[in-house]
Amino acid sequence: MRQGFERCENAFGKKPDTVLLDPPRAGLAPQLVKTLIEEAPKKIVYISCNPATLARDIALFTAGGYRVEKVATVDMFPRTGHVESVVCLSREKADDHIRISVHTKDLQTKAN
Repeated sequence: MRQGFERCENAFGKKPDTVLLDPPRAGLAPQLVKTLIEEAPKKIVYISCNPATLARDIALFTAGGYRVEKVATVDMFPRTGHVESVVCLSREKADDHIRISVHTKDLQTKAN
């Protein structure tokens, strides 16, 4: 067990490939986000009632190799300013995504 987060394995000894999160308004503890990134489930479904902590936690997940697949909002409390957000994150695969960055200062040019 790490920092109060128990690794999940089912009866077949496999890790879950999808994790469902519905944290309190304060969002997730940074250590839990770190542990989830290390455990690397293929998908994370994050339900949030607080856009500020949702944005903070999503930034941590994207920095850890996840990307936002889908976002939906649900108005559970009509005529109020409160809305639930549901975000589906998926793990980027190295084979599917290649990022290339080229800076002109790195290029060598010859004068003709």
